[in-house]
Amino acid sequence: MQPRRVDVVRALSWYGFGWQTFMASPGVWIVMMLLIALIMMASHIIPFAGLLLLSLIWPALIGALMRAAKKAAEGHAVDLTDLFSGLTTETNRTPLLVQGAVLLRLWVLLGIVAVLFAGGSLGISAISGAFGVGNGAGVALGVMGVGILLMSLIALIFMLTAFVVQVFSIPLIMFHDVPPAEAMKSSTDASLKNSAPLAVFLIIYFVLVMIAAIPFFLGFLVLGPVTVAALYAGFRDIYAETPGAREISVS
Repeated sequence: MQPRRVDVVRALSWYGFGWQTFMASPGVWIVMMLLIALIMMASHIIPFAGLLLLSLIWPALIGALMRAAKKAAEGHAVDLTDLFSGLTTETNRTPLLVQGAVLLRLWVLLGIVAVLFAGGSLGISAISGAFGVGNGAGVALGVMGVGILLMSLIALIFMLTAFVVQVFSIPLIMFHDVPPAEAMKSSTDASLKNSAPLAVFLIIYFVLVMIAAIPFFLGFLVLGPVTVAALYAGFRDIYAETPGAREISVS
């Protein structure tokens, strides 16, 4: 499947589709999000290993939510068993775990970079204080500030990289059995080709995140499924097999 370029305003229709999908079965979607929240909390019980396991299975969970969105788009009922379909379906399980391993490597690399930055900042601060370079406390705060800024920039680059690599590779694996390496390459190509609508999509998402966080983070029970269904809508738009293929509609 070859990705195509879509108009920037399509990002708005993706969210429209996501909202309609959620409203078709809100109770089921909310319970699925609560189960994911429980899985995330459980991952913190086991130090380090729990977070590693969560990163490994995360693409399978997202893929399962996309499969539920696909079922809803085709007029089928969504049920709770859909949440684990990415792990229970043999043809999808291994490739999605490979995706998880890629995500895991990215976060481990980010952690290593964070440690290096933290160690470097502390080292420069200590050296400045030892040699009496200016105001020791001021230099330390300045170095830490620059370190935090650079670390935030690097974290943003890592998150965008993870998004670009996986946003369309997950549904390519789930629905078309595309091998992981080929799916990740195609996802990257599709994301670069559609950088404008995806940028609009992410800007809207970050605004919605701030709104969802206001009522004790309860808004994420809605934002989660809406966003995943919206991404599925984007996948269908961008990977329409022929120019005349039916596009996502919000009507």
